[in-house]
Amino acid sequence: MAAGSSVDKATKPAQEAGVACGPEAVKVLNCAAKTPFDEEACQQLLLKLRKCIESKKVASFTILGEEAHPQPPEGA
Repeated sequence: MAAGSSVDKATKPAQEAGVACGPEAVKVLNCAAKTPFDEEACQQLLLKLRKCIESKKVASFTILGEEAHPQPPEGA
């Protein structure tokens, strides 16, 4: 599974645009998928991801393949 992200191109070089905070995002997703679920561990990983997002000014994430199959809005 791979994750990409959108980064403000005015503040970060283009080569970082596709991978900014990707490893942190994957760790959070894998933590959430584990059984048994370790909420404390996942919460720590989520906080690390949040710090990365703030420091690298990530605007959004896309999971590969999601572009071709957009999800309907929640509640639809």
